[in-house]
Amino acid sequence: MLEQSHPLPKGVTTDYPVYPMRGFMLDVGHKYSSSDNAIFYLADTSEGELDP
Repeated sequence: MLEQSHPLPKGVTTDYPVYPMRGFMLDVGHKYSSSDNAIFYLADTSEGELDP
């Protein structure tokens, strides 16, 4: 690329998250949560492509 005589074309990229909140934290140390509840949250985030 450094040896090319013509410059690379310029462009504009716009990138932003689709969701205002992209993840969650399930704190089981302060409030008990069943394993079924945790599995529900994990399944829900995987459908919405969120980061657990």
